[in-house]
Amino acid sequence: MKTCSVCLQEKPYSEYYKRKAMKDGYRSACKSCEYVRNQGPYRENRLKVSEKHNRAKGHIPLEKYKKQRKENKIPRSYRIAKRRAMKKNAEVKWSDKQYIQDLYKNAKEANSIFEAVGIKPKFQVDHIVPLQHPLVCGLHTEHNLQILTAEENIRKSNKFKVC
Repeated sequence: MKTCSVCLQEKPYSEYYKRKAMKDGYRSACKSCEYVRNQGPYRENRLKVSEKHNRAKGHIPLEKYKKQRKENKIPRSYRIAKRRAMKKNAEVKWSDKQYIQDLYKNAKEANSIFEAVGIKPKFQVDHIVPLQHPLVCGLHTEHNLQILTAEENIRKSNKFKVC
């Protein structure tokens, strides 16, 4: 048991973050007090910094963007343009652009062939390694693309398995 230096309550060591520099190996304030202390300035400063950054870049503030997106006020074209820019940044000079264009054409042709028969699987070109992911950043190259049905692509989502 250890006494918190902020709230002065006696709590078990599991309620404290570890810190090698301290004599007993744990911080002097409990996790809940540390959280409160860190979150206050962070939240206030985060909004100021993000608004200042977004105004300079001409972006919509994050909070406003989330609210508008929830209310479906953000136009679809904005999201599409944002993804297009992200994909363009993931392109490399050595990729085979003709092969990539052919892959998109093949998916489109497959859709039209199946629709003519009366089946609607809706084929899409998918990135095997996602372009946006917390662990990896895939490239927009012929080696990172595959044709999937829309259902498989939605099921896969933005997932990436590390082998």
